[in-house]
Amino acid sequence: MFILKLFLVLFIGLQAVQCQSSNDVDSYVQSSVDSESVDEPSDVKDTSSSQTNLQIVEAANDQKEAPIPVNEIIIHTEQKEDSAELTLISESKPIISIPTLQDTQMGLTDTPSTITIQTDTLSKNTSDKSSTTEVLPTPSHNLLDGLLKQYVSSSGKVNYKGLKKEVSTLKKYLDQMGNIPPNDSWSKERIMVYWINLYNAMTLYHITNNYPIKSIMNIDNGKIWDTRTIKIGNENLTLNQIEKNKLLKKYRDYHIHFAVNCGAKSCPALLNRAWSEKTLYTDFKQQAKLFIQNSAHNKISSSQLQLSQIFNWYATDFKTSPAYVSIRGNHNNHLVAIIDHYHANNISNNPSINYLEYDWQLNE
Repeated sequence: MFILKLFLVLFIGLQAVQCQSSNDVDSYVQSSVDSESVDEPSDVKDTSSSQTNLQIVEAANDQKEAPIPVNEIIIHTEQKEDSAELTLISESKPIISIPTLQDTQMGLTDTPSTITIQTDTLSKNTSDKSSTTEVLPTPSHNLLDGLLKQYVSSSGKVNYKGLKKEVSTLKKYLDQMGNIPPNDSWSKERIMVYWINLYNAMTLYHITNNYPIKSIMNIDNGKIWDTRTIKIGNENLTLNQIEKNKLLKKYRDYHIHFAVNCGAKSCPALLNRAWSEKTLYTDFKQQAKLFIQNSAHNKISSSQLQLSQIFNWYATDFKTSPAYVSIRGNHNNHLVAIIDHYHANNISNNPSINYLEYDWQLNE
């Protein structure tokens, strides 16, 4: 495109030169003839004058037909970084400037031998690859969202029999996730949602793929959290590595325990839609409240707490979470503070605490 426009400018310039030269020749010849006609009577013919005029006309014709030598072409360009296309901007001075034939005859200049083409800019903005920001893909959770809405109730009960017909869809979702690992350009919320949805989808897949079974503990002798892996980018990750390393260790938010689901009755309810970064913190609080206030998981009075084993197994996660510090109030015990915050039962500062048996039957 650049070369095409450059040739166009040169072509127009040369045409202008030839037209200017031709006009000058015609004007000069005509003025010579008119001058002779005025000086001499019409019935007098001067041989020398006619010969001179003839020589002038021949000379003029020679100059008219002879090509103008082009010895120098000067192109001035400058880079315009913000220009998106090839542009040509002329200055106020003439783009093409050459001496006329009259100037040559009067001795003001030599025969034109140089054509100067003065232009401001011929620029082409081509993106510098080193400065181009690569747009990385982000995962879509639509496949998982559709399955959860269809096969999971509002209370978190899963229709594994129906979901088994969709096991290939679950596999497709997991494959998509494996091809789009989190990167540094993602927000904290997007990364957390990625790992939560991946964990839940992976759990559903392995239960559904082995269904009918009574419990997730029937898979790999209860060691599924360390035996089954998924490749995310260049990493092979287990369920435990996703929960502990990618989520709890990095973000230190105890609400994660109410978001990931182990497929058992005593687990916090599985959300019946995919987790979203836009509603992450709202859903965190809602899921925590639903789990803590559910008497099937926690039996709470002002003086006695019978709690889920989750609060026992992961006591350190709850105690060291910044989310706990923000709600501790007057309670010295982290569990008491968290339970009181979501249950609002005016729990005493020193209630008795014990833990309920965990039910590993499927959450169906």
